[in-house]
Amino acid sequence: MKKIIVCIIFLMSFTMLGCQDNGVELAYEEPVTLEEEVIAKEPFTDPLLNYYQIDASLDPETSIITASQTIEYTNNETVDLTEIYLHLYPNAFTKESQPNLFGNSDEMSDLGGQIEITSLSIDGKEVNFLEGPTTTSVELSYAFKKNETYTIELDYLVSVSSTSERFGVANDIYNLGNWYPILAVYDEEGWNVDPYLSIGDPFYSDMSNYDIKMTVPKGYIVAGSGYIESLKTLENKTTYSFRADGMRDFAFVISNQFEYIKSQLNDTTVYLYYPKSVKKHKWLEDAMLFSLEAISSFEEIIGDYPYKTYSVVLTNFPSGMEYPGLVFISKGYLLDSIHALRTVIVHETAHQWFYGLIGDDEIDEGWIDEGLTTFFTAYFEIEYSGEHFYQDTMKRYQNRVNEYGFDNVVVAKSAKEFDNWGDYGVAAYSKPALMYHEIYTIYGDEKMKAFAKYIYEHYAYGILKEDDLREALIAIYGVEINELLDTWLY
Repeated sequence: MKKIIVCIIFLMSFTMLGCQDNGVELAYEEPVTLEEEVIAKEPFTDPLLNYYQIDASLDPETSIITASQTIEYTNNETVDLTEIYLHLYPNAFTKESQPNLFGNSDEMSDLGGQIEITSLSIDGKEVNFLEGPTTTSVELSYAFKKNETYTIELDYLVSVSSTSERFGVANDIYNLGNWYPILAVYDEEGWNVDPYLSIGDPFYSDMSNYDIKMTVPKGYIVAGSGYIESLKTLENKTTYSFRADGMRDFAFVISNQFEYIKSQLNDTTVYLYYPKSVKKHKWLEDAMLFSLEAISSFEEIIGDYPYKTYSVVLTNFPSGMEYPGLVFISKGYLLDSIHALRTVIVHETAHQWFYGLIGDDEIDEGWIDEGLTTFFTAYFEIEYSGEHFYQDTMKRYQNRVNEYGFDNVVVAKSAKEFDNWGDYGVAAYSKPALMYHEIYTIYGDEKMKAFAKYIYEHYAYGILKEDDLREALIAIYGVEINELLDTWLY
């Protein structure tokens, strides 16, 4: 792995740093102002992607977001469309039925979440829509013709649930994952309108371009998936204008508790956001270094990280959660072990490639991104910690699968078929990681890297399905790999 020489800048924090003996140089600089974080707006790399423009405002007094949204949607399908669907994920977070990751019953909300669409129009004309539990269907008065572009406009209110889940607020930290109406994916099976599940990551989305303004009270820090292209403070309000060039989703974490450090790695600025209460923790520097090492390693193994920024946010959350350009990391890992902290940061960073860039249907085939991510998280450790560490990790996965019975664990099935996170974890994470481990053990390091680069070259910005994965493996390993895949997946 390449040695990284890093300059870390502490913002709104005055801890002096010296040189470390871990091969990474940390240099202190004076804090900079938020206005200096602005990056000049550049044209979108692919202007033909669907385009989301959102003007939103968060009121912490009520935990309500008021938003206006425009979607420029181009029908890139092979048929004319007579209806469209939008996911309304905040509606999964009602007080009675909100998702409860990993069974944290003490985290159930007293204040449920909701999204209420107050108006919806297409090409300037109001249209009728029917809201389901987590989707809105719009029956079109005229068909969306192939290759034609249409303008969808919405006004809505979002009530943020009081919980430390993907979407919620706890201790004045707002986790805003999956917070806005997003178009469902139309593929060979039609519209994908699966409900929000409590098991797995129940998301499936296309690449889009984003311009999002988020207005917050002065003093609040906003971490976002894209980069800040303008920042304005007027009286007691600050408006952050974010731009995201070709991303699968857009998430925020917002708080008046945050400080952050940043570092530069090639063309990417890496941010580590953390609550002020942990500003003196001895592992903050390490958390930044793990992020940098992971990006550097995966760029070598898989392909370039194409975005201007990457934000790692220590927040109120039970574990780790990936979004394009931004990840949630439980601040509880600061009370665990440095190994646990490193593993979760490396894992969520690997998701920037597997799910973020190389997409998949995380509901029906979530094992694709989780299996690849779990394997390459361990693979990262070969150079970072040594082969023995990697082998020990694989032994733990093998023991986990053995406890369930190898043949009882079917990998290639939908998250809808699992009753609990334990079963899902073995099937979507552990067993597919062991499959790649066997391939690595039989065929070696060079071909494993060739495989990673192949799927990046052919499927970055697209969707990787099981048949595509098989074709990629056959391209590198030959048709005989099919028998091995069948043994592991079914």
